[in-house]
Amino acid sequence: MKLKIYSSDGASATEKDFALKEFEGKKGLQALKDTIVSYQASARQGTSKTKNFGEVKGTGKKPWKQKGTGQARHGSRRSPLWVKGAVVFGPRPRDWSVKINGKVRHLAFQRALFDKATDGGLSLIEKISAAKPKTRIIREVLTRIHPGSKILVVDSDFDDTTLLAARNLARVELLEAATLNAWDLVRFDKILISERGFERVLARANA
Repeated sequence: MKLKIYSSDGASATEKDFALKEFEGKKGLQALKDTIVSYQASARQGTSKTKNFGEVKGTGKKPWKQKGTGQARHGSRRSPLWVKGAVVFGPRPRDWSVKINGKVRHLAFQRALFDKATDGGLSLIEKISAAKPKTRIIREVLTRIHPGSKILVVDSDFDDTTLLAARNLARVELLEAATLNAWDLVRFDKILISERGFERVLARANA
């Protein structure tokens, strides 16, 4: 499959063939869906919690006698009917994570990479670097390649200068190739990967 490779300054581009696994029809789409659900579910904290009757602070003494007061009958100040009382069927801490088979996750990664390359959302660049920690340097390069859209920039690793130059760009997110996954490929419309980083991505995809 041919992919566009930009020069380091983003001013020019060429095309080059890469050994990217190709898919036909709907193969791998269900695996991609299941994997994305797994990533999103596993990202949930599951820390929401309300207090039940046994956890609410308060006395167990009956507020007043059952009859003769003209008020409603109550047996405890910890009742859900009272202010600061217990909560009925409220959320409790739980693990939302969804486990997914490794082969399914790998197939999803291959399919997501293929779809992104097919729809033109995946581009390569010779090198991602900044001579100085200046936001302008990175902004000018990315503007020439993908102006105005949110973009994921991937490299095998980033030096401190590049990190400092890109951190103030709200539309840019940096990610190392070793941690790129199917959800990252899906949630960004535009992805720019260095040649060095794409070698690692291909190695993972074709493993």
